[in-house]
Amino acid sequence: MLRIAVLMLAAMLAALPNRPSAAVAETPSLVLMLATDAPAYTPGVPVTFTVAVDNGGDAPVSVVFPSAQLFDVAVLAEQREVWRWAADRDFAQAETERIFPPGLTLLGRVTWDWRDSAGVTLRPGVYQAQGTLATVPRQPGNVLLVELLGP
Repeated sequence: MLRIAVLMLAAMLAALPNRPSAAVAETPSLVLMLATDAPAYTPGVPVTFTVAVDNGGDAPVSVVFPSAQLFDVAVLAEQREVWRWAADRDFAQAETERIFPPGLTLLGRVTWDWRDSAGVTLRPGVYQAQGTLATVPRQPGNVLLVELLGP
């Protein structure tokens, strides 16, 4: 599964334009990448997101985070947030510096069990997922479509 996630990240990186977006103006060579281990999920199978940062530059980039949180992942239904990974987590409230070398750096994996923030299982359908780098201001990554299949 790790090989699939890395291949998906590499394919997404190859499709990115060469110029950075305005949303990452503070760290122009960094791009937050979000990938899943499958395009669609059957009932009972959790969605696993892989979160990574790509430093497309030739030199390491230093980033200061306001806390120990490095990233977040949100799931949306019809432009409305239904779940956020960091919502029920605590992070040390200490400024954290992280240096990203050139290339891809894995930040972590996040599992989502199809439940919304209230713990209610969501209906089958297509949902949007987006990762953000937890800087100030937050730097959004790519948007994925995640399909939850019916029984």
